[in-house]
Amino acid sequence: APLNVLLVDDDREDLERTAQALRAEFSGARVIAAATGEAFREAFAGPTPPDVVVTECSLHWSDGLGVLKAVQERDPLIPV
Repeated sequence: APLNVLLVDDDREDLERTAQALRAEFSGARVIAAATGEAFREAFAGPTPPDVVVTECSLHWSDGLGVLKAVQERDPLIPV
């Protein structure tokens, strides 16, 4: 099964560059990009959680620790 990555960053250029790098490094990776808090909540609320979450530390709507806490509340085994 392909690696499912939830990528959280409010800078769209950084988001795209990081998504491209992840796809290049992990062949077949499915990268779900979330640039807003709403997009993060929608992507994370799906029936299948991501295998890993990659987040920017400083976000306009939260921070990396807030993302980490939200992920841990759903599934503490998902690496962030």
